[in-house]
Amino acid sequence: MSNNLPNHVAIIMDGNGRWSMLNQCKNRWDGHKYGINAVRDVIKGAVEKKIKTLTLFAFSKENHQRSAFEVNALINLFRECLTREIDQLIQNGVKLKFIGDINALSEDLAIMAKDVEHRTKQCNQLNLNLAINYSGRWHITEAIKSLITNKEGSINPDHNISEAQITKVINQDFISEPDLMIRTGGEFRISNFILWQLAYTELFFDEKLWPDYDKYDFFRALQSFSKRKRRFGLEDAQEQFA
Repeated sequence: MSNNLPNHVAIIMDGNGRWSMLNQCKNRWDGHKYGINAVRDVIKGAVEKKIKTLTLFAFSKENHQRSAFEVNALINLFRECLTREIDQLIQNGVKLKFIGDINALSEDLAIMAKDVEHRTKQCNQLNLNLAINYSGRWHITEAIKSLITNKEGSINPDHNISEAQITKVINQDFISEPDLMIRTGGEFRISNFILWQLAYTELFFDEKLWPDYDKYDFFRALQSFSKRKRRFGLEDAQEQFA
C-alpha cells in the first residue's frame, strides 16, 4: 500500500438494520450489536496503518424518528460498549472524544462519556471521535451561535462571521477535517454528517453492510485514496477534451 494515506478518516457506519433483516434477527437493532465487531476491527486497522484520527458516525439526530424501543436499545448498547471496551482502548493507545448533543440524548451516558474521555486523554496512537446525537446542520448552527453570542448570553446580530472563524470552532471538536469519508451499506448520501468539513474530502462508498465490514475492507478504501490526486479546486485544471 502507498504511503499516501489519509491523516483523518470519517465513516458512516450504515447497513446495520438491513443486516438484521437479512440475517433474520429478532430485532432490527441487533445488527448494531454485531456492528461492534466491525468497529473494533477498523480501530485496530487504523492503529496499524498509523491513521491519526478516525471519526465514526454512531447516532444522528434524525435517528430519533425511529421507534423509542430502537433508540433506547442503542443508548443501552453505547453504555455497554463504554464499560466493556475502555480497557482495550487504553491498551491500544486510543484517545476517545464524543461529538454531538449527548446530554439531550441521555444524561447518564454523557457522564460516562466524560469519564472515558478523561481516562483516555493521555493516549496518543489514535484520536477516535464518536459522533452521537449529531448532525452537520446542527453543528454549523451551534458554531455560529457561539460566535455571535456575547458574554452576557445575548445575540449580537451585527457580529461579522467569517468562514475561517466557523472552521476554527468546528475543528476544535473534530481536530481536523477528514481526508477520506467512507460510507458502507451501498448508499450514496452524506446524510447530514460533517457537512462543513467534507468540502474537499475524498469519498468512498462500499456495498458491504456495516456488521460484515472489517479492517481489510478499510484498507481497500485507504488504497483507493492513495491513488487519488487531490486538487482542492486549485490545480491541474487543464484537462483536454476531445
